[in-house]
Amino acid sequence: MNEIYLYKLKYNAEFRKLSFPITAENYVALEQDILRNGYNKQLYAWNLTLLADYEQYEICQKHNISFSLSHIFAKSREEVTAWICRKELERNDLPDVMNKYLIGKLSLMERILFAHEIALSRASKKAYKTLIEDKMPRYDDNATKTRERLGVKHHISYITVRKYEILAQAIDIIYDSSAEFAVNILSDNVKISQECIIEISKMSSKEVKAMSEAIIDEKTTKKCFSQSRKLISRASNNILINTTGSIKDMPQYDPDSEVASLSLTIPSWISSINRISKVSEFSNISEAAKKRLINELESLRNTVDDMITALKEA
Repeated sequence: MNEIYLYKLKYNAEFRKLSFPITAENYVALEQDILRNGYNKQLYAWNLTLLADYEQYEICQKHNISFSLSHIFAKSREEVTAWICRKELERNDLPDVMNKYLIGKLSLMERILFAHEIALSRASKKAYKTLIEDKMPRYDDNATKTRERLGVKHHISYITVRKYEILAQAIDIIYDSSAEFAVNILSDNVKISQECIIEISKMSSKEVKAMSEAIIDEKTTKKCFSQSRKLISRASNNILINTTGSIKDMPQYDPDSEVASLSLTIPSWISSINRISKVSEFSNISEAAKKRLINELESLRNTVDDMITALKEA
């Protein structure tokens, strides 16, 4: 059994953004309950980094109230991230976008963890066993199985899980440019469609910040989709005018140009992959390098599959 102490724990920004904060009203009620009864539940940490229940920890620190600590044993940040997503998804007070984000993030992490599992299995010649305290099942051997399983658990289709993966990636990109904007999206404080979120994530950091200011600085606290759409259009137009001159000066749009450019680029990727396959001794490569390449190749394969499907259906 874990001993009860007043532990001093660390925070990690990447982990903390996965936990949705409770409301001010619930915080007051929680604080009063802990002051009356103490904190009898466990807090969870990885290498003394807090992973969840941040408000509970802050209240205990504020009032010098001891608590028990459960150590999560994991071999990677991806494994920890997946654990946090699962724990958060047990809540019933998550905003809709936050719930979608966590499902998408979990699916992405499980795919990476399967790649880790394969790499470790090949290196050790035996099945890799996860080290997290909760005995999790081995990860699925392809993305579709992962999406189908998570879809059944969360009562959505596997295609929807794929859409949530794309949403999670887009929000992470936006978060790097404007944490405030990303938090507002996850909190449902700004109502923006997934399509708009993805389009914003493709913009430069400067453009994302301008978009954030255009939307968040509006007087209304809750912005509906139509308002946000107009603001996005207005901000985009301002950026376009300030950086590229007038519309009449822009070159005529060629719908084939980007596809043609991609077609010319792909042969060089194939050549590089074939060259590495021929000259590299994979057994001598570090595990970190293997994992990184596996992750990128998995991502490339999924992207290629999605594009082929879209082209065939167009």
